[in-house]
Amino acid sequence: MYSFDEIQRKFEDFTNLYNANSYIVNAKKDHVYNVANNSIEIAKSLNLSKEDIMIAFLIGMLHDIGRFKEVEKYNELSDKCEMDHAEYGYKLLKNGLINQFVEIRDYDHFIFIAVRMHNKLHINSSLTSREKLFCQIIRDADKLDILKRLSDKNYTYDYDFDKSQEISSDVKEIFFHNESIPHSIQRNKMDQVVTRLAFVFDINYKYTLERIKNKKYIDSYVENLNLKGNNKVIIENMRKYANDYLDLKIKEELS
Repeated sequence: MYSFDEIQRKFEDFTNLYNANSYIVNAKKDHVYNVANNSIEIAKSLNLSKEDIMIAFLIGMLHDIGRFKEVEKYNELSDKCEMDHAEYGYKLLKNGLINQFVEIRDYDHFIFIAVRMHNKLHINSSLTSREKLFCQIIRDADKLDILKRLSDKNYTYDYDFDKSQEISSDVKEIFFHNESIPHSIQRNKMDQVVTRLAFVFDINYKYTLERIKNKKYIDSYVENLNLKGNNKVIIENMRKYANDYLDLKIKEELS
């Protein structure tokens, strides 16, 4: 079994191949460490074995491995980019990159599938329960850190845009059906705001639900946007709706 420090050292060796002074690369590294730690905490909350906690950690460390090539090529991070970073990371790992991080081949299948599925709108319904477990852990861990970043104005650069843009009607409709919003239908940054609020509809575990609620990530994100006019009314309504949904899901988990 590997140590957490050993895997982190190997990750640092990999990222040193890229521009270590780049704000985007350093921000992405910080995100990866946070997601890996979130994965550990979620796995512990599920009373998983030490081996499964390590698998969850490995997936957290490797889930965005394809992002670094994306930054190198496009100098940006975007889920609407022509490069699907999850698919690219999956292919890199499967084609041999996994050997730089893990010598034991026992965990490869779960790492590959979870990395590939972590950014998809929905996970594949044909997955086994064990495959689904690791996919859901990384999806929760990833969204948890994204919402944390968005809740802190000093922790993100994503507030500078035209906030008078009209929210698309189909984006609003999907949100109020408690569904995740496809990137393909987002027409502007305000649609992206709604997409992030809709993260709560794809949270799987009590630990994550409670963390989002107790840390007030949704409230802080909306407050930091400092919206005006009609968009303020719409997003405030969505904020309340998202928080009510969290409350309901937490109660269901406790019952």
